[in-house]
Amino acid sequence: MGLLGWHDCELCQFSKGPRTQRFGSLEVRMGITNVFVPAGPFVFVAPSLIAHYIDCHRYAPPPPFLEAVRNCPEMGSMAYKKAVLAAGGRELARGMSGA
Repeated sequence: MGLLGWHDCELCQFSKGPRTQRFGSLEVRMGITNVFVPAGPFVFVAPSLIAHYIDCHRYAPPPPFLEAVRNCPEMGSMAYKKAVLAAGGRELARGMSGA
């Protein structure tokens, strides 16, 4: 789900950052999507480029975000969809197939 259009990495002077990133069999479009991480009663939202910022620019997200990522069910799974719904993310869940 993209919200405000394409975003390049402002720290990568020449390449402007990656357009896609692979995580095992998952391919994520970078700079055009957001990541939604349910955490109890709320949902963290971060740009997909957060993985690039961590990997290439040594960005350290806040500890509560990191804990939420560690505890997050696999994105796209029914457990993930239920966690998003439980956090009040009904509008987010509508965009997920099968929700």
